[in-house]
Amino acid sequence: MDFLASDAFVTISSVVGSAIGIFLALRADIGKRIDRVEKRLGQRIDHVREELGQRIDRVEERIDQVEERLGQRIDKVEQELGQRIDKVEQELGQRIDKVDDRTRADHQKLVARISAVETTLGVLVAKLEERSSQHLAVREEPLCEYAAGEESEGGPEPPEDDGSGDTSGGGETLRR
Repeated sequence: MDFLASDAFVTISSVVGSAIGIFLALRADIGKRIDRVEKRLGQRIDHVREELGQRIDRVEERIDQVEERLGQRIDKVEQELGQRIDKVEQELGQRIDKVDDRTRADHQKLVARISAVETTLGVLVAKLEERSSQHLAVREEPLCEYAAGEESEGGPEPPEDDGSGDTSGGGETLRR
């Protein structure tokens, strides 16, 4: 047991004890560092989550603002379009009224012209009836005329003049 009383044993025991103490201290220190790293990591994760949440909230707010502006623009465009449609409908209504007025005026003019034509036609019919009641001279002419002194070859001879002096086209009725 001499070894236990020797300085070597005390030195070895001191070194082993110191190594165990250092090991335990390092282990505790590493545990504390791990705890601090975990704590900082947790804080960073919480900070990132909070920042991400804030960014999401800002993006959602911007989306809401954009949707609101788009809704306002859509409403404005719908109002302008409605006003333009109303204006076009009004202009079309005015054009239709003008066309109706022109059509009525043209119809009245046409009716007046037809009445004038009917009146003129009535006068002409009356004159025609008056003339038809008078004697009409009907004369038939040959189908083709010959020069004086020529004879037709085998064809009918031209009719003799009845003295009326009328030499108008063949088969026509003379009207005065």
